[in-house]
Amino acid sequence: MKKLLLLMMLAINGQAQGIFVRGQLMESTSPIPYATVALLKGDSLYKATFSTESGEFEFLGVTKGNYRLKVSAVGYKTSESALTVDNNLELGIIRLQTESAQLNEVNIVALKPPITQEPDRLTYDLQADPDSKSMSVLEMMRKVPYLSLDGEDNLLMKDGKDFRIFINGKPSAMVERNYKEVLRSMPASSIQKIEVITTPPAKYDAEGISGIINIITTRRVDSGYLGNVSVSTQFPVGGPYLGGNINYKRGRLGITALGGGSLYFNPNYQQSFYRKSQESILQQNGKREADNKNVYMGTEWSYEIDSLNLLTAQWNWNTSRSSAETFQESERLHSGIREEYYQLSNLNQGKGQGMDAGFNYQHISRKDKNRLLTLSYLYNAYDSENGNGVEVKERYNYHEKDYRQVNNQYAKEHTAQVDVVYPIRSLMLEGGIKGIYRENKSRFGYQSTKGLYDSLDNNYFNRQQIYGMYTSFRYNGKKWGLSGGFRLENTILYVDFESSDMQVNRNYFNLLPTLTVNRKWGKNGLAFNYLQRIQRPGIYQLNPFVDRSNPSVERTGNPDLDPSVMQEIGVKYTYTGKTFFHIGASFIDIRDMLFPVISYNNETGITRHSYDNVGQARLLPALTLNMSRNWTKRWQMGLNARFASASVKGNATSGEIRNKGYMFGSNVNSTYRTSQNWRWSATLGYNGPSINVQETRNGFIYSHVTLAKEVVKNKLNLSATLNNPFTRYRSNRVEGFGTDFVQITEQRNYYRNATISLSYKFGQLKESIKKNQRSIRNDDVKNGD
Repeated sequence: MKKLLLLMMLAINGQAQGIFVRGQLMESTSPIPYATVALLKGDSLYKATFSTESGEFEFLGVTKGNYRLKVSAVGYKTSESALTVDNNLELGIIRLQTESAQLNEVNIVALKPPITQEPDRLTYDLQADPDSKSMSVLEMMRKVPYLSLDGEDNLLMKDGKDFRIFINGKPSAMVERNYKEVLRSMPASSIQKIEVITTPPAKYDAEGISGIINIITTRRVDSGYLGNVSVSTQFPVGGPYLGGNINYKRGRLGITALGGGSLYFNPNYQQSFYRKSQESILQQNGKREADNKNVYMGTEWSYEIDSLNLLTAQWNWNTSRSSAETFQESERLHSGIREEYYQLSNLNQGKGQGMDAGFNYQHISRKDKNRLLTLSYLYNAYDSENGNGVEVKERYNYHEKDYRQVNNQYAKEHTAQVDVVYPIRSLMLEGGIKGIYRENKSRFGYQSTKGLYDSLDNNYFNRQQIYGMYTSFRYNGKKWGLSGGFRLENTILYVDFESSDMQVNRNYFNLLPTLTVNRKWGKNGLAFNYLQRIQRPGIYQLNPFVDRSNPSVERTGNPDLDPSVMQEIGVKYTYTGKTFFHIGASFIDIRDMLFPVISYNNETGITRHSYDNVGQARLLPALTLNMSRNWTKRWQMGLNARFASASVKGNATSGEIRNKGYMFGSNVNSTYRTSQNWRWSATLGYNGPSINVQETRNGFIYSHVTLAKEVVKNKLNLSATLNNPFTRYRSNRVEGFGTDFVQITEQRNYYRNATISLSYKFGQLKESIKKNQRSIRNDDVKNGD
C-alpha cells in the first residue's frame, strides 16, 4: 500500500519513473471502450490492457526499444502499427475502421465469450449469447452473474431486492413502476449488454444496497439505419409479445428507438394459507387466474453541434393493465371446533403508466479531450390505480359486509445535475453536484356497498428534497490501480398523512465513502473494495393503504420508515483467457434493515404484513463463482454459483426475532452451433432457499432446452424453447413465524411451458452515433416487491 501511495504521489507531481505510452481509440467522434490493446516485442506479448469507457489506454514502465501496437475490438478491423519508444510517447487519437458496412458480409464462426470483468462491475454481452434470439430479457437474467429470479420471477441481485435498474445508464419510467412485466415483454435480441455494477463509484447516488443493473439497448451503428424486431409466443403460461429497436444515423443526428408489448396470461393456479396460534388454526384454500397487458416505448436523440459539443435527449413511456380473479374458502378452528367460515370471490383490476424525459449537454475541452463538462436534467413520473371488490358467501359467524377498495398512487421527480471530469497525467479526477425533488402521493378508501366512490378521503403525501455532491479519483499504474471517493447527501423529508393528522419533518446527512484497489498481472486481476450505501423506502413501502383483499390477511405500508445503511468489504479475483474465471467474496452488514414484517392479532384473528426497520442483517460471507469456456469454436459452457451465510435479527410487535440460514444457487449452461447454422442450448439450475427476519422461502430447480435455426444468414432466426420439461407444476412455499404464531403460504403454478420465437435484423450503417459520457443516475429508491 505504501508503494501504491508513493506511485500516486509521483504521478501527480509528474515525477513517475519509466516511460509511458498512451492514446485514445475513436470511431468518428465516438470513443471505443473495452478494446484489447497490446504491445508486442517481436512475436511475443510485452504488455496488454483494455481501453476505458472514454477509449483511453496507457502502458507504464515501458523500456526503450522497437514495438508493434496491436488493437482489436469486436466489430472493427484489427489495427497494427510499428512504434519506436525512446521517451514518453503520446499517440493521440487512433481511429479504427468498422469491420463491415454490410450486414450480410459478417460471418460469425466462433462463439464470443459473453462475460467481461472490471474492478467495479461485470458485463454480460447478450449479443454473444445465442439464447438472446429466443428469450426475454427477464429470462436471460438467470444467466447473468450476481442475478437470479425467485419463485415468482422477481429479480434478485446478490439475493436482495434493493437495487436500481437503469436503461442506457439513466433511470427510466419504463422500469420504475413494474419492471417485471416490461422485462418479460422485452426481447433479449433488442438488448446489447447488461452491466451489473456491484461497487458503484461515488458519482452514483448512494441508494441501492445491492447495486445497479444497467440495461444497454444502444449499439455502435454506422451511417444509415439498423434494426431488430422479434415476435414470440409462450404457452400455456404467458402469451404473445412483440418488440424491437432501430438505430438511425445521418450527418450529425443520431436516433435510437425501442418499443414492444405483451399479453401475459396465468391460468388457474392453486393457493393455500395455513396459520396456527395457540389453540386457533386458520386454513384457506383457493384458486386464482390473472392476466396482464403491457406496452413500452422509448427514444434517444443525439446531435453533434461540433467535435467538442454534444446534445442528447431521451423520452420513455410505458402503460399496463392487469386483472385477477380469486376464489377461496376460509375456515378458522378453535380447539378443533369451527369458529368461522366463509367463501370469498375477489375481482382485482389495475392500470398504470410511467413517463420520463430529459436532456444532456456535454462539452469537451479543446486542450484535453478527456476534460468533460456535462449539464443534465431529467423528469420522471408514474402512477397506478388499483381497485377490487370483495364478495362473501356461505357465511358462518362472519359478519363483515361486502366491500370495495381503491388505491391510487402517484410519483414524480425532477433532477438537475452538473458533472466535471479533469485528468492530471495518470490521475483522473471527477466531481459533481446534484439536486432531486421527489413527491409520492397516495389516495385510497373503502366502501361497504356496491356503489361507486363519491370521494377518497384518505390522503398520504411524502416529499423528499435531496442535495448531493461528490468527488472521486481514479489512478491506473503499471500494475496497481486505485479509485475511490466520497459522496455527501442531505435529505429533507416532509410527510403528511391527513386521515391520522400525522406530519413529519426530518433533515439528515449521509457521508458515504467508496474505495477500490486492484492489481493486474498478465491475464489475472485482483480487486479489493469497500463501500457504504443507503436505501430509502419507496412509495410501495411507505403507503399506509391497508389492502383487505383477503379479510384474514391484510397488507399495508409504513409511512414511518427510515433509510437503511449498508457497509461492504469485498475481494474479487478474475482470470481472462480461453477460460473466464471469476470468484468474489463479500462481507456485508446492514443496519436499520428494511424488511417485511408479520404480526398477528389474537383478538381479531387477522395477520398483517407490513414493513419496518427491524434491526440488523449480515451476510458473512457472500460468495460468487462464474466460469465460461469455449471448448471449441462451436461449443461453449458456463457456470454460475453463489452462496451466502445469512443472519438477521430485529424487533417485531411480539418481541425480538432472529433467523439465520444459508442461501445458495447455481446453474450450468451450454451452447453448440453446427456448421449448418443450427444451434442448441440448454440450462440446468437450482435456486436455493432464501430468508428474511420472519420468513423462509423454498428452493426450486429450473431448466430449458432451445433449438434454433438461422434461416437467412445474419438476418432471420427461428427458435423453439421448452422450459422445465420435467416439471409440470412448481410449488412456491413461504414459511413465516412470530413469537406467538406460525404460518405457511403456498402457491402451485404452471411451470412447464414452450416458446416459439422469430427474430429479424435489417439495415445498413457506416458511422457511429455519439453518446454522452456522463448523465443523470438516480439509484436511491427501493424497487417495489
